[in-house]
Amino acid sequence: KLWRKDALELFLEPNFFQMGAAAVPHWLRLVDVVMSQETGAFAELLASSPGSSVAGGMFAVPSTNVFKTLITGERVAYGAWAEYLRRLGFVILSGDVDQYATSLPQILERLLEALRLPHVHPAMALVCGRAFLCMRVLLLRFSASSLGSFWPLAVFETQRILALASSPEDVDPGIPYAALRFLDMAILLQPEQFQLAQWTFVSDMTDAPDSAPSADSNASYRASPDASSRGPDRAPAAAGSSQVPQAAYTPSVDKAAVATASHEPARATKRSTSG
Repeated sequence: KLWRKDALELFLEPNFFQMGAAAVPHWLRLVDVVMSQETGAFAELLASSPGSSVAGGMFAVPSTNVFKTLITGERVAYGAWAEYLRRLGFVILSGDVDQYATSLPQILERLLEALRLPHVHPAMALVCGRAFLCMRVLLLRFSASSLGSFWPLAVFETQRILALASSPEDVDPGIPYAALRFLDMAILLQPEQFQLAQWTFVSDMTDAPDSAPSADSNASYRASPDASSRGPDRAPAAAGSSQVPQAAYTPSVDKAAVATASHEPARATKRSTSG
């Protein structure tokens, strides 16, 4: 139990995410063990957010706890939120699928608190980046059936943040960029609940009236030297077909590699790094 206390204190250090890539899979395993075996550890993590008045507990380490540094200045407050969300995402990433599903309402409350901070502050881009990073982690570590209450908030906040890009206010480009990264992952993974709202962000260009090839374009393609030189194994698509068959693509994400990208946690399968 003593080593778990030491591991937790190191996890709370401000320079924790300066670790090398080789250390990431080991820390994912250590954090998972600490959070699994310490009774109420995840609940205390949620309760120790910068917007909370709760004091004490294992996440309230005096003078070194980055979650409770809201003492002076707005910059410190925004920095505390950024560090808190990054560690929250790392903890969720280290666990099994749906390990923290029962705490999803509290997780969403913390995300909403962070995203509703004033966007005019220069440090808000960092907070938004960490909030949407945490939302990407939720896509990877929660099953589709557990994310029913997640999508209304995710879709609304993504729309709201993207709308800031066209507002007359001077908004840091990093803020809508963070939302676009989340949107990119949602489109890639295609969860069933997101498909119902996907049309509000992107359109299916294959349904456009001018997407079908004309007879002249087919004739030009068939007459081109490149097309005529193809062998039977490289025959082009049949005339009149606007689609070229493609092999199905199933994304494969390595947990440690994603967690080290830009020193931010992201997707992976927990056990894939144990070897």
